[in-house]
Amino acid sequence: MKKKKSKTHNYSRHRSILSDTLAYETPLTFSNRYFYRFLRNNNIDLITSNDKNSHQTIIFNGKGDAILETVIRVLFQVENSLALKEIKFTNYSNCLHTINNLLAFNSLTSFLLTLNGLLELRITNRRSFLKLLSSIDGLKGEAEYISKSQKRIYKGDDLKFSVEKVISLILQRYCDVTIDLKKLTIKCSANHPLLPNFLGYEIIKENILKLNEKKLRRTSFNYKISHKDNDYRELSIPHPKTQTEIINFYEEYKELIIYYCGVSPYSIRKPDSIANFIFFNDRFHLEHKGDKYDNVEESGKGI
Repeated sequence: MKKKKSKTHNYSRHRSILSDTLAYETPLTFSNRYFYRFLRNNNIDLITSNDKNSHQTIIFNGKGDAILETVIRVLFQVENSLALKEIKFTNYSNCLHTINNLLAFNSLTSFLLTLNGLLELRITNRRSFLKLLSSIDGLKGEAEYISKSQKRIYKGDDLKFSVEKVISLILQRYCDVTIDLKKLTIKCSANHPLLPNFLGYEIIKENILKLNEKKLRRTSFNYKISHKDNDYRELSIPHPKTQTEIINFYEEYKELIIYYCGVSPYSIRKPDSIANFIFFNDRFHLEHKGDKYDNVEESGKGI
């Protein structure tokens, strides 16, 4: 029976682990089919920050699912990490109200934030505020600037002093939250004492787990297959975290991969195009093909 070609637009970004992660000789018992479904159904993504430390986090769906969180912790070897929530505020006033609640809760009373068109910082106790800034890495320059200045009010548009930077680092150091004032978002632990009091917010990312790179062990699973009469070839199955990094790599560089692999005509095997179709062979294939997202397209066949 001739293959039937069906156009599809709902390929998951996780599909690369179905065909591009495991070695060709990997036994069928080691298929990534169910790992693919697990990643896709729970919308699991590995996010790498753009800062100099390149922190990584795992983001997934599943509100209040302790079992799912436990499985993810085991798979990705997450240790000593709290589940986080990312919150988006509906307006600047709600965000400012939350910041002042956090500061008051942590007895940070040597300054006050106000909003008069621009974010303003009003120093109420210069000595205590300078001591606070000096205790945080990255704010020593701001502390020196204030110590030489006689001003008590610093606006958000001051070229020599960044109110946004000061507030962000203070909140991160003393309030255990990470805030982005440009996007009006804040990240905090799921059991943060002030989470129920945040006003006017929308939870946009329900579960975030930080990865501890120093303690994370990414040992691959090694096995041997017959190669010659009296010889074996050793193959490996990558660690789950490595496979999720491969997913991100393909997603970011898929067009460049196809371009550079097409420059030379001497490649025996090379990527030809980004998958656009699912192929159906016959009745037996349709009855035993499994999930509809598990199919792999082969370029140039059946067209």
